[in-house]
Amino acid sequence: PENPPRPQDRPGLRFTERMAGYWSPGEAEDAGDLADYERAAAGGDRRTTLAFELTITSDDVRATVADLNRPMQVAGTVEIPALSPEPLLVEDGVFQLLVNDESADKAVSHMWYRLPLAAVDGRRIHFSGFKVVATDDLTGAWRATTTLYVTLHQGEHDGPVLGLGVLRIEPSDFAKQLRTVQVTGPASARDRLELEVRFGRAFAGRLYEHYGSVVAPTTRFDPGARPRRRRQLELPPLQEFEYRSQDGVALRLSRYRGGNRGPALLVHGMGANPLTFNLDTVEVNLVEYLAQLGFDVWLQEWRASTQLPSALSQFTADTVAHLDHPAALAAVRQETGRSQVHVVAHCVGSITWVMAALSGKAQPASLLCSSVAMHPVGPPMTRLKAGLHLGQLMRRAGVRMLTSDAFVGESWRAALMDRALRLYPIPRTEHCDQAVCRRLAFIYGIAVRHANVNDLTHVTMHELFGPTNLTMMVHLSRMAHAEKVVAADGDDDYLPQVDRLQLPITLLSGADNLVWTPESTARSRDLLVSTLGEGRFTRELIEGYGHQDVFIGARAVRDTFPKILAHLDRANA
Repeated sequence: PENPPRPQDRPGLRFTERMAGYWSPGEAEDAGDLADYERAAAGGDRRTTLAFELTITSDDVRATVADLNRPMQVAGTVEIPALSPEPLLVEDGVFQLLVNDESADKAVSHMWYRLPLAAVDGRRIHFSGFKVVATDDLTGAWRATTTLYVTLHQGEHDGPVLGLGVLRIEPSDFAKQLRTVQVTGPASARDRLELEVRFGRAFAGRLYEHYGSVVAPTTRFDPGARPRRRRQLELPPLQEFEYRSQDGVALRLSRYRGGNRGPALLVHGMGANPLTFNLDTVEVNLVEYLAQLGFDVWLQEWRASTQLPSALSQFTADTVAHLDHPAALAAVRQETGRSQVHVVAHCVGSITWVMAALSGKAQPASLLCSSVAMHPVGPPMTRLKAGLHLGQLMRRAGVRMLTSDAFVGESWRAALMDRALRLYPIPRTEHCDQAVCRRLAFIYGIAVRHANVNDLTHVTMHELFGPTNLTMMVHLSRMAHAEKVVAADGDDDYLPQVDRLQLPITLLSGADNLVWTPESTARSRDLLVSTLGEGRFTRELIEGYGHQDVFIGARAVRDTFPKILAHLDRANA
């Protein structure tokens, strides 16, 4: 038999980690409660500093990502001035990325650091540390990945306890740390990127999607899509918050606090996610633009976010307007201590936020509606699909979910519909080789004016979109047929309450929008002005733009973002 490859014949991995914090001396046994560690770190006059700088390596990164319990080697130094004036040297340290404790909750795992330390005078100390990783926590990734609970022992790991403490890492240092992850040894350029992102996701969870240097698509649209290097975004540290809809669905808010203006709450559309606003393939995205101008920027993920499990559930626009948006507004108000929250929403995010305001469930300080507001007026193909009740027909055919990467269904009819997309009419000027664009055209309409997006954005469109449920699509189809917002059962529950929209509203539309035509925003402004008078309501038409390219177009920073800023200025945000 062939000899197994030697370590130097296999790709390895190396990264550097720096953490700092405090500990307090004490002779107690190992703590069983995290609060014991926090109390020790808070320790008053008795606490003292503790820090380390480690280089963590694997001689076989493929084996490591296949078995996250596999030990990795640790070298470096630990500074404990109260015990040694000189840094202590790590000797044969061990790091384990994911260890399941049989006695613990199955949803909880640990990262373990076991570091035998040698002082210059020959004394030995053992550093034992762990991070707690809860796999079912939507927003706990930051706390889990950047907080290390430490026990110091005299001598070996079973020696007397010297004390407890907590180490943490600052956001700016964490971003630098993730960029030290490096695949070593023999591997192609593509393999290096793939292995780097697999390890990064295992080590940092969702935080790697924000701070890591590699993007690796995970959609079925193109299982062989090449990983790519990510542009480092110019943003303040990310803060994530879980909020619960009023029916108990776990949803997420992301905060980039660029200053005290706002807060501005950015809301994505249906079958989409916050990449609409913070994509790295453009020169400057909207989150960067606003944060650099001093805004406290929040990204709302409602239950349609393709980055949440809730995207695979069935729901209507009424559900979102009545249950998701009020909960998000309450959460932002609670975290910021400010009652005036300014909403910038796109597509179905706009429709549902208008519905929330009309129903009296949520009242933002101002509202910018991109593409559509109270009057969903589609192009001819949308009107045809609505008139044919295509959504209802697809449900009867066994289709429950649509997605930009493929149709999801259990019947042969669903697969047949996917093939039929090849015949779907698309304007000649918008023809391209991306299957995701054809599928988006069928589900929603022409998503972008292709002339406005750069090549990198175009080939990464599948990162922005995902599943859409048929229940919502049937509701949207009913509204498109009525050409106004109505309840899922068709009742006219919303527009009779238009007097509730006495707030600054800007209606923004691409002049060439082929998802919701510009007539959508024109009708809404006409209704607002005729009912409530001039003064609060502005309509902006952006020449040469379509739908999603209003935000992700290569020139959006010059053509669109200043109009959003002007709206926020008018609203005194």
